[in-house]
Amino acid sequence: MTQQMPFEVLSSHSGQALIYTESPKLMSYLDKRDTHIFSDYYQDNQLIARSYRIHKSYLPHLKNRFQS
Repeated sequence: MTQQMPFEVLSSHSGQALIYTESPKLMSYLDKRDTHIFSDYYQDNQLIARSYRIHKSYLPHLKNRFQS
């Protein structure tokens, strides 16, 4: 069975990764760690998703912590 991640890697280069998530739990986790918010996505004035720029080495940690 394939593990589903609560985020998608949009790009990855030069040691940085750009990820996109619609998971409120993951957004809260990253926001508490002062992670660089790249863009917010709204629908009907409600935040529905967010993209973040993170260090590429942080991806395995997120995958292990948030795999569903």
